[in-house]
Amino acid sequence: MSSKKHLILGAMTLASVLAVLDILLALLLLVAFGNVSVFYTASNFLFTEFAGMLIIGGCLMAREPLEDSKRYDDTGNPVKSLRAALMGRKLLVASLFVLVLSGLFGILGNYI
Repeated sequence: MSSKKHLILGAMTLASVLAVLDILLALLLLVAFGNVSVFYTASNFLFTEFAGMLIIGGCLMAREPLEDSKRYDDTGNPVKSLRAALMGRKLLVASLFVLVLSGLFGILGNYI
């Protein structure tokens, strides 16, 4: 599998897991209080997670070494800062999917 496909599928997986956890949390709030809109609540949680993921992903991406010689150690393995930058890239791409899911749940909350 190509690197871009792997990045996008991993980001979609992360965003989907977060959405499912937010829906379960919203369902717990519905059971506890009874007058909570599940989709609006999940949309609000997802939008907050979107902001956090942008901040964390941007901070991790800033750690990427600029020179190719500093990206890998003597054995050819990526250094810690490059691994953090790759994780930050995955978080940034996943944050876009989280934003899309937040908008989708907001629209669903309007109709359901």
